[in-house]
Amino acid sequence: MREARAAGFVLAVLLALGGAESCDRSGDPVRGSLDAMVKAANARDLKALFQHVTANFEAADGSSLADTKASVSRYFAAYEVLSVSIRDVQIERGEGA
Repeated sequence: MREARAAGFVLAVLLALGGAESCDRSGDPVRGSLDAMVKAANARDLKALFQHVTANFEAADGSSLADTKASVSRYFAAYEVLSVSIRDVQIERGEGA
C-alpha cells in the first residue's frame, strides 16, 4: 500500500510539468519530458526529475516546489525499489499550442 502511494506521488509530480524541453523519438516534447521524468524517478535522480517542473509549482494541497522536492527525496530514501511507469497517455493540444 505504501509503495502504491509513493508511486502515485511521483506520478503526480510527473504530471505537473512546467515545460517540455526534450523530445522523444516521435519528436513530441511533452512525451519526451514525461519519459525523462519517469527515467529520473526510477533512477532516484531528484535533480533530473525536477528540471522538468516549473519553478512556481504548487501542488493541489498548497505545497511548494521545495516541499514537494523534500517529500520526493523522503520517498526515494524510504523505498528500496521504485518502479514508475506511465501508460495510455493521450496528449491533446489546444489551438494556440
